[in-house]
Amino acid sequence: KRQNISRNQGNLDANTLGGEVNMVDSESISTTRSDQESPVKIDSLGGDITIDRAPVGVYGKTLGGDILINRAQVFADLETLGGDIEIENINGSIKARTLGGNISAVMTGDPAAGDRGVFMSSMDGDLKLTLPENLDMTVELTIDITKKARGKYRIISPLDLEITEREATLREKKDDIERVITAVGVIGRGTHRIELNTINGNITLEQK
Repeated sequence: KRQNISRNQGNLDANTLGGEVNMVDSESISTTRSDQESPVKIDSLGGDITIDRAPVGVYGKTLGGDILINRAQVFADLETLGGDIEIENINGSIKARTLGGNISAVMTGDPAAGDRGVFMSSMDGDLKLTLPENLDMTVELTIDITKKARGKYRIISPLDLEITEREATLREKKDDIERVITAVGVIGRGTHRIELNTINGNITLEQK
């Protein structure tokens, strides 16, 4: 089943018990300075979510499926219990979580304007984040490698980060983790926190 949402003036809240949610455009028009525009909110019990445009932010959650955001402003807060997350263009902050899949995001806009914090987490998949140049940030990247890992995973970034690989602690070994790769660093003033965590996946962090 597919649910199409074409155009929205004002708030948008959508709930579906299953199937694909495809929102072509969401635009809120403020007539006075005091008018409050609200973010897009989509909650699905199963299926993919596609949003073309969210000019004042987006919340998206599905219990099983992929999430695609073409363009968003202010923030994107996304979660899937099984699927990939892709944000093609976000001028704002990012929270993206999946229990099984890849996450990729491209941040654009003025690096000195607004909240630029990022949190991305996958229980099994690759993470790729592209940030604007001259972003002041504190970076913390972590790859947990389990006994069942099928490949050699790594952190890829041209940034000046301290990358280390170590044996798992006794507590981490109880969670089937064998090795841990981390990368940390402070870029510029370190204003915005960039945190990426994955299990058995690669992390790519770059600037454009």
